[in-house]
This record gives sequence, C-alpha cells and structure tokens, in this order.
Amino acid sequence: MRNVILSVLFTFMFVLLSNGCKKNDATAPDPPATGNLIGSVELRNENGDPASSYNAVTVSVEGTNLSSQTDSSGNYSITGIEQGVRIISFSKNGYGTYKSRINIDGTPYQYINLELYKLPSFNVNQLSAKIITNGIELTGEPTNSVHYPRGVVVFAFTDSTVCSDPSKYLYANNSMIYPDSINFTTSATVYELLQKGFKSGQTIYFVAYATISYNYYTNYFDWTYNKTVYTCISNTPSNKVSVKLP
Repeated sequence: MRNVILSVLFTFMFVLLSNGCKKNDATAPDPPATGNLIGSVELRNENGDPASSYNAVTVSVEGTNLSSQTDSSGNYSITGIEQGVRIISFSKNGYGTYKSRINIDGTPYQYINLELYKLPSFNVNQLSAKIITNGIELTGEPTNSVHYPRGVVVFAFTDSTVCSDPSKYLYANNSMIYPDSINFTTSATVYELLQKGFKSGQTIYFVAYATISYNYYTNYFDWTYNKTVYTCISNTPSNKVSVKLP
C-alpha cells in the first residue's frame, strides 16, 4: 500500500513538473518586422515658385497612428512601420493632398521625396457643351485672369453626381488655360468617350475644376478604381452640363 501511494505521488509531481517546463519553454511570437521611411517635401505656389518654408506638412501611414511633420527644410522621418504595402499620405492646408503606395520591405531606410503645390486661387464657371464633328466641345470661363498658364480638368459621368471623385467619373481631360485668357475650350471625341464606357445616344454629364498648370506633378493613381486622382484642383466645381452622345 505504501508503494502504491508513493507511486501516485511521484506520477502527480512528474505531471506538474512537465507542465511547468512546457510553460517556461514556450516562446512569445516574434514581433512583426518593421521598416523606416524618410524623405523631403517641397512646397510650391501656383506658379511653381518655392515657398519660404517647407514645414508643417503632415506625413502619415494610412491605417495606423504613425505620422510625422516636416521641418522648415521639408525633411521628415517615420520609424517602426510594419512590413507590407502601405499608403503614405502627404497633406497641408491649402495644398493638394498626395498619396503614395510603397512596399515597406524591412530595409533600414526607404525614401519618398516629392512636391506639393498650392491649390488654385480661382474657379471656373459658365460651363457649356455642344455637339461638334466627331465629338463634344466644352467651353467655360476662369473667375479671374492672370499672366501665367493655368489649367482646367473636365470630368464626365453617366449621371448628375459627376465630380472629381474616382468613383464618380469615367472620363477626365486636363487642358491648359493660356495666360491672360478669359475663357477656355476643350473637347472630347466620340471615340474617347466610347472607349471609357459611354454609349451612343446616352446622356453624359460634365463638370469642370480649376487647376494649376503643374497639376501633373500632384496627380496619383487610385488603386481601388484604377483611375487618376487630381489633387491640385479647386474646391468649388463649375456648374454641371449634359449632352447626348451622338
């Protein structure tokens, strides 16, 4: 009987010790691998001239609480970004917001350098549309005249919700407004519109936004809708017009 009791006690102690060893041997999962991002941002006005200071641009990693602000020289750095494809946003009040897609691969430092341009100080209005040979002609007016080139971006969609949002346009066209001009004219061919998904006989809705002549520096690609995002455009759009596609 004494031997049985000793055997049970020994077995019980062995189980306790074994479980304790398992707990002590367990290792915590490795923390996710991270990388670092550094770079610089230059600020420019409508005419492309540099600002006196490049400070206070917010650089943030979308989907996280990681962010940084540029110093007076435009420099920034963000550390501890988890590996993977990340969207980096660059924004400052009064300037077009730019977004960049980057694969954080765990290398010590990765770089994004860019320029942000000031939003246009004018709007466009009096937009009108008419059928011309092989297409549609659009005309309008800038709200003021200046001595340097500017631009206008026209968007087209299937209904009156048309705007610059990538989900709300099928066609976009960027044209120049020449120095001292009091109006602009641009056009879309029937072929271009059909290629974008419109159909003959369909009513197409148009709207226009003012932009700076340098806006091609500030555009980026929207990876959800596979379209261009025009960031450096006026906050206020023109009136909307519609016309039936021949």
